[in-house]
Amino acid sequence: MNIIDSSCWIEYLMDSEIGASIAPIVENTVELIVPTITLYEVHKKLLLFIMITQKACR
Repeated sequence: MNIIDSSCWIEYLMDSEIGASIAPIVENTVELIVPTITLYEVHKKLLLFIMITQKACR
């Protein structure tokens, strides 16, 4: 089983070099466990990014 933390998810979603290196782990959903706290942390960081991006566009 594999558990990755929120920082790895952010890197994966940003398609960074680190994200590319962990892609095989993330995409192997049979072996992947995602704790609820990790979902919350990623959601929180994405919302913050969206709010900052929207403010910058105004």
